[in-house]
Amino acid sequence: MKKTLIIFGITLAVVGIATYYFTAYSNKGVKVEVSVPADEVNVGVPFDVDVMFANETGNSLGEVKVALDPSDAIVFENSGTSNIETRDLGEIEKGSTRKESFKVVALPGESPEYKVVATVFYSPTTLVAKFKKNAEAEVRVRKPDYELTLEVPDQVSSNGEFDVKVKYERDEDIPALAEFQVHVDHPSNFEIVSSNPEEIDRALDGVKFTKLEEDEGEVVLRGRVGASENSEFQIKARLVMKILGEEYTFLSETKNIMVEPSSLSFQVLLGEHGDVINPGEELIYVLNYRNNTDAALKDVVIRAQLLGEMFDFSTLSTSGRFSSSNNTITWDGGNTNGLRDLVAGRDGSVSVKVKIFSKHPIQQLNDKNFNLIVDAKIESPTAPSGVSAGKTVNSSKVENKVTGLIEVAASALFRDAKSGIINGGPFPPRVGVPTNYTVHWKITNYGTDVDAVEVRARLGRGVTFTGKTGGNTSSAPRFDASTDEVVWQVGRLIATTGILNEKPEAIFQIEARPASSDANDYMVILEGTEIHGRDEFTDT
Repeated sequence: MKKTLIIFGITLAVVGIATYYFTAYSNKGVKVEVSVPADEVNVGVPFDVDVMFANETGNSLGEVKVALDPSDAIVFENSGTSNIETRDLGEIEKGSTRKESFKVVALPGESPEYKVVATVFYSPTTLVAKFKKNAEAEVRVRKPDYELTLEVPDQVSSNGEFDVKVKYERDEDIPALAEFQVHVDHPSNFEIVSSNPEEIDRALDGVKFTKLEEDEGEVVLRGRVGASENSEFQIKARLVMKILGEEYTFLSETKNIMVEPSSLSFQVLLGEHGDVINPGEELIYVLNYRNNTDAALKDVVIRAQLLGEMFDFSTLSTSGRFSSSNNTITWDGGNTNGLRDLVAGRDGSVSVKVKIFSKHPIQQLNDKNFNLIVDAKIESPTAPSGVSAGKTVNSSKVENKVTGLIEVAASALFRDAKSGIINGGPFPPRVGVPTNYTVHWKITNYGTDVDAVEVRARLGRGVTFTGKTGGNTSSAPRFDASTDEVVWQVGRLIATTGILNEKPEAIFQIEARPASSDANDYMVILEGTEIHGRDEFTDT
């Protein structure tokens, strides 16, 4: 056993020496250098990275390739990416030198690493092997002289309006940076009331101020966040440069904001309903309020605006005053006890009852994805002590999606030449003698796009599926023997299908043989037809 171990160790040593010698031999005389500008380069301004390759091996080198691998903070000007770029140099004779230049751009970043790595791959003509050698260089990049200041209150009340101010100052000596932006990232439940400048690009989690012509200035967002008391959320301001079509953050500031108990609590609730409402439902909105101060609030006014085409205002029931010009309900001391003088610690509520139309109001092809919104506000001209504002205000909003509606109509015909299917047998039908009928299914889809639509119905006793089908769609009904059902897999239907255009229709033939028990009575040839699918708007 000892002898075996010793021989094995010698073998490893020999292999190691050979590998080291082989590698050293293959790299001897091969020189790779990376040259970058000696002075600082500016962000966003293209510059050259030169890769020098010298063959001093005494032999020709074949299959030579040079690859440049920039860091994530450097991209190639021609592609705008930091992927490795490789070039084929072919065969390089002994004593020859080659230079390859790569045009790159340094990107802005909060803590970027500017470095490039060049690798040369080659194969000596005297050896059947491939080798590589690399070199790297750091790039000195001038950091732009920018400033960013984010100003927000430390505490806000739930649904209370507050300002987000972002002051910026940019480096005017960098003309290549054509696009300069200020981004404000906020929670998804942040509702924008106003902005300055007014022109902004909105997203779910923030806004972009993209048209900033001045070298210094201020942008302001006014909004509110509906959050629970004593919770916390973040606002983040970012300076962004857009280079080669991509956005890069190079300076940011984040502030945490606490949600404090409101002087005047206010919340709109929708009964026991979930987030999704079905057509035809009756809704009850309850607006709860409470005076959390140690003094009375005078002349309290509550306004609730009902937004959405699905509200049937003819069914509206409330103690407040309803204005049909803007669909707003108002409660005040004239119609609601306690609002004229809401004493300290007192709470109360008002309500609205209203039905939803049983079908979506479709007028044109793009009438779809209906929402119901109740946007409410409570206000008193009384300001609690220690509050600089001239009044006490709070707001609350409830928004719900309305599901779509798909309908299927079923009918059966004996004489049906238009279908292209000929029915046979006696009519009126006779016991023991088969008669053919053609069943027609027609679909109507209302307010949402619906996917995976399927229609099913079970055949009656003594009824069979003949296999003859028709209709105006590419999918035909089929018979599922395992369930004794006729199945029509329709697929996807866009909203308003069958309302403003032709209804999707499927036709199939059945054969019914009445039994003696069916004499002098109706015979069920097709049981209840059902349709189902997935609502893409509400995901139900």
